[in-house]
Amino acid sequence: MNAPERPLGRLESWKAVAAYFGRDERTVRRWEAERGLPIRRLPGGGRSRIFADVSEIEAWRRGGGADEAAKPPRTPRFLKRWLYLGVVAAATAAAIVIGVLWLGLGFKARLGPPPIAAQRLYVEGEEAWAQRSPASLNQALDDFNAATRIDPDYAEAWVGLAKTYDLIREYTLVPEAQAFQLARAAAQRALKLDNRLAGAHTALAFADYWGYWDAAAARREFQRGIELDPKSSLAHHWYATFLPSQGDFAGALREIARARKLDPNSRAIRADQGELLIQAGRVDEALTDLRAAEAADPGFRSPHTYLANYYFLHGPEAEYVRECDTLADVIHDASGKAECDVARRGLATGGRRGMLEALLASRLEQLRVGGATACSVAGLYNLLGDKAQALALLRQGLSRHEGDMLGLRADGRFVSLRGDPEFQAIVREMKPL
Repeated sequence: MNAPERPLGRLESWKAVAAYFGRDERTVRRWEAERGLPIRRLPGGGRSRIFADVSEIEAWRRGGGADEAAKPPRTPRFLKRWLYLGVVAAATAAAIVIGVLWLGLGFKARLGPPPIAAQRLYVEGEEAWAQRSPASLNQALDDFNAATRIDPDYAEAWVGLAKTYDLIREYTLVPEAQAFQLARAAAQRALKLDNRLAGAHTALAFADYWGYWDAAAARREFQRGIELDPKSSLAHHWYATFLPSQGDFAGALREIARARKLDPNSRAIRADQGELLIQAGRVDEALTDLRAAEAADPGFRSPHTYLANYYFLHGPEAEYVRECDTLADVIHDASGKAECDVARRGLATGGRRGMLEALLASRLEQLRVGGATACSVAGLYNLLGDKAQALALLRQGLSRHEGDMLGLRADGRFVSLRGDPEFQAIVREMKPL
């Protein structure tokens, strides 16, 4: 798969223009004044609110606009011969080194670190990615993309893009298929530059499984990432979330414990450990930790999600409605908020069964217009005791390659079906796309 094309469009600030060239803001402001760098200003915004069209900047650069500004001092003629001989010798040595690295280590060697501007953007992207919110993940995409524009061979920045695309479909409206395609392409680009980056293998594994249903490829890439960097909390974390879908709950708990030991301050690892503990039957321990995580950071979505899922299955149902409401507020989800209202009204008039029936009617309508998955409707049918309808809708979910189908082995909505031959056949038939 080809890597994503270099994005073109508008640069919305002096900082963005400077990052595009790998220079500081003072330099690009001087280029505007002295060399005609094409900068536009927003009406009424004064001199500070600017934007630049990338196509115009590229035309200016192709015309030599940046050449004179960046031209080095003239070399005295008597030094040119010695410099030439030195360059030849250095180039020969570099070629030998590059060849050895390429053949022996399997990655594209570079002669020096990325530019400072690219490194700064990479660090900012990592900080934004770690916050795991819609705004921060979009900011991370901007930062990592800008870093790769400055230095297309900056492998770590491509890893940043890959792992951001892996997550962004969960936190924003970016379609899963598009997000995982971009994640896989960015990870593959990183591996072409340096196949010893644990993060690239980990990001590729995540996309291989959750985007392309390829469990064998994902396991191989996760294990390679851990082999390359046993201290990578991300590799252990994401491997842990993969293992329950393969029926390995004990392995999942071992991996998430390693991840948390490596990064004890990660709120994402802490929350996912709570979910894995629930799946493994260690409910009291899990609920205590998830409630503590929720209290410590009410704006983080994962504890609300996992607690809502638990209360939905096991009650009390009023707690499910409360967590559902809170989650919808945290992620600004109007449709989720409406579904919470449906659940609340159903619970008030008919108890638990009334809640499930009200949610089923709502989800069936959403399924009709493409707003819900067949798997989610199957879960409601099964909880209401309609096994035949549940299996029929799971078949539909399989044919549609719905992402939530991958969690069937660990999904509490389908516990009663785990021994059913038809259910087991559906699980076996989930092959790579």
